Amino acid sequence: PNQMKQLYLFCFLGLCVVSSALKVAERMIPRASFVKGTKSDAASTHELVFAVVQKNTELLEEQLLQRSTPGTDNYQQWMSYEQVHELSSNPEGSLAVLDWLRTHDVQVTWQSTHQEYIKATATIATWENILSTSFYEWKDHSSKAELSHNDKTIHRAESYSLPTSVAEHVSGVFNTVQVPPEWKPAYSVLQQNSKQLLSSTRVTPAFLNSYYKITPFTGKVSPKVQQAVFETNGESYSPGDLSRFQDKLGGA
Repeated sequence: PNQMKQLYLFCFLGLCVVSSALKVAERMIPRASFVKGTKSDAASTHELVFAVVQKNTELLEEQLLQRSTPGTDNYQQWMSYEQVHELSSNPEGSLAVLDWLRTHDVQVTWQSTHQEYIKATATIATWENILSTSFYEWKDHSSKAELSHNDKTIHRAESYSLPTSVAEHVSGVFNTVQVPPEWKPAYSVLQQNSKQLLSSTRVTPAFLNSYYKITPFTGKVSPKVQQAVFETNGESYSPGDLSRFQDKLGGA
């Protein structure tokens, strides 16, 4: 009986050590049109991308706001590519990830200039072993997704774990639990009645929100925000017309 108790105790302690050495890094956020299929072939190769935690991100955000805000001492005094990476690069973290991958005979196929991203290829069986997970073949049934993915097999897991010694250096591992964005048409085709409406005086913010499926913004904008970015597909607009539209309909 005492030997059995000791055996149970050793097993329990062993499970605790294994559990404490691993950290669940990320879980899938599913959608109905992304459907789980059969288990992935263990011998299939799969490429993952490891994003290494970058340093001084809060400082860089502060510098960006200062250099983007008119009236500040550093306004438009932009930092160079190398200056940014001198602040943000994390060579110790990159080395820790690379050493861990090589310990498990994973092939590192590419590294970005400052090793903030690392691509690696291995079999599904290897990834399942070192990430403590299971991969399945998933099918994207969103509209026209079949055309965009060209019938490509999508290997995904529902969660994955990393050793705690590695997890502190990794901000994410792509091609693991990420669900592809749902395919939606980029543009709407104006029907005849819509053309007539646009040429009339009945175009209002409510109509535009409804037609372009825009959710009206009801939050608050930080007083620190003093500029915005606007992008179109080659179109232009009249500032005067925009001002008259805002004055008439109460826009800001």
